[in-house]
Amino acid sequence: MQIRIEIDVKPEELRRFLGLPDVAGLQEEVIQFLRDKVADAREALAEARKDLQEVKSDGDKVVETGRMSVARSINKAQDELVDIHTKVASPDSERKGAVMRNN
Repeated sequence: MQIRIEIDVKPEELRRFLGLPDVAGLQEEVIQFLRDKVADAREALAEARKDLQEVKSDGDKVVETGRMSVARSINKAQDELVDIHTKVASPDSERKGAVMRNN
């Protein structure tokens, strides 16, 4: 045996029939509240992105300054090594080295 009942009602009519409260106003308030929160979050995220871009550009400057400092130090050390090598390789340095070894 099969019984089939078909009821054609609108959601508002069924809600009233079952004694459920009308929450359309509350639903609109919740949706508006969520929209406001999402908009606030979007603005905060945009500000955070802007701050990160500033930090990144400042960070790039710091890294570049550090690179330049290291490059200058390396160049200075290379110049000093070349000077030392030049002094050691000169003919006068062989005599000085011999004198220094004997003392």
